[in-house]
Amino acid sequence: MSKPNFLTLAAAALKAEKLNASALDNLTAWVQAGFLPKWATRALDELAAANEWEEINTRFFKKIAFGTGGLRGLTIGKVSAPAETGTPSTQGSPEHAAIGSNNMNDITLATATIGLFRHVSAWL
Repeated sequence: MSKPNFLTLAAAALKAEKLNASALDNLTAWVQAGFLPKWATRALDELAAANEWEEINTRFFKKIAFGTGGLRGLTIGKVSAPAETGTPSTQGSPEHAAIGSNNMNDITLATATIGLFRHVSAWL
């Protein structure tokens, strides 16, 4: 797998102090895991090309935390990439939740579900 364009741009943004190291680490882990759908990689390309490093920092600086209220996080970023917006619903909601390890989206929900399954199956 070749290195996606947004990872190359993100490495340069880190050197320019526009992106923090934890955001780059989480972003790289997500990309290298190979589970991102095409719309998500397009969204990351769009955000990086638009130099939206503050938005990428917010979305990836940490992993979403599971607390006493369960998982809570943003589903829409301050800046939405066109790939995320897709075909909005009749209420105007984007087609996809904002991509990011610190956001509530399909990927973080699937990760939590897998974790819960593993925890429960260890006790059964």
